[in-house]
Amino acid sequence: GGASLAARLASGGSAGKVSMKEARERSSRLYRELPEVAKARRELEERAERLRRVEKAKADDKARRSAKQPAKQRPKPAAQTKPEAKPDRAKEGARARNQGGGVA
Repeated sequence: GGASLAARLASGGSAGKVSMKEARERSSRLYRELPEVAKARRELEERAERLRRVEKAKADDKARRSAKQPAKQRPKPAAQTKPEAKPDRAKEGARARNQGGGVA
């Protein structure tokens, strides 16, 4: 470390060569670390996280409601269904009397 620094200073302080790739990476990293850029990124991440939580809460609520609904809408067991209407015996007797050619 120290020897190379001394040699560089002795040669007129010329900086070492930096590749374009390294320069771009450094520039990009420094930009991302700027306070206003980092703050905007954090706020964006917080908004996205808040949105994910709201969507998850909606989905959970919907699942909870749909789990409750089938209990209310189940068909009644066969034993509790309304019995079929029984024929009216009094009406049947009256019909039979009217139709029969009874003695007058």
